[in-house]
Amino acid sequence: YSEEVDKDSERWKQFIPHDNMIELLQKLMRALERGSKDDEKPIWLTGAYGTGKTFASFVIKHLLEDDIAEVEKYFKNSMNIEAIGGLWEKFKAIRSKKPILVVYKSGSGHVDNPRRFLMEIQKGITDELRRHGYHQFSHTMVDDIIEKFDSGVISLDNLFAKYRGEFLTFDEPRQVFEALRNSTQNDNDLEIAEKLAKILSEEGIYVNDDPSSVKKWLGDVIERNDLGAIVFIWDEFTEYLNKSRSFDTVQEVAQYSAEIPFYLFLVTHR
Repeated sequence: YSEEVDKDSERWKQFIPHDNMIELLQKLMRALERGSKDDEKPIWLTGAYGTGKTFASFVIKHLLEDDIAEVEKYFKNSMNIEAIGGLWEKFKAIRSKKPILVVYKSGSGHVDNPRRFLMEIQKGITDELRRHGYHQFSHTMVDDIIEKFDSGVISLDNLFAKYRGEFLTFDEPRQVFEALRNSTQNDNDLEIAEKLAKILSEEGIYVNDDPSSVKKWLGDVIERNDLGAIVFIWDEFTEYLNKSRSFDTVQEVAQYSAEIPFYLFLVTHR
């Protein structure tokens, strides 16, 4: 199962919810209900290759954002309602409130440090906001970098000359800036933005690249767009665990759910 398969079919409706899936749904609903501090937790789904984690993740995505009538059909056609203790009624109550924004991202082999991890979260959310017609959000980390060059806080020409070895694939500063602007668009890579953020930090110029700034940004996104929650599903996250030297930022972002309705939903093989 893949994102491409999911876009071109309704195969998610063929997923038969086994006991593990029911448990996952119950825990997710308790988190979304925010009835107690003990339940306001992120989700970490783990299992060996081929155990259906990606398929289950897309089912969760559809249940949280598809037309409620289609979701009801799935519950009633695929589950024993009595056996799962009124799961549908609880789920319907959650869906009847404010909309939930679901972000799906797959792969983390290109992410090997906390700053890039935070950038990817912001980009995934802004891309999904635009896809759904939302446009209310404050500056991301990348926007902050663009603004510093636009406002003349620092000269990109000077940086280009000083760090020429970092920009070997570019002939002039203008091309670097174009690549930076393009990185805010769908499916464009954040490598140049990450590189510039690192250089700015080395030059002593602050970029809002810390977890507390991102938490504030997320709270602003949720409030401005009147969202009930953001669920960020990051599939194939195992590579980040393999490559990163520190998990402190991941842990801090996971703990956001104790304060704001943002839920990091990691899917890994270990």
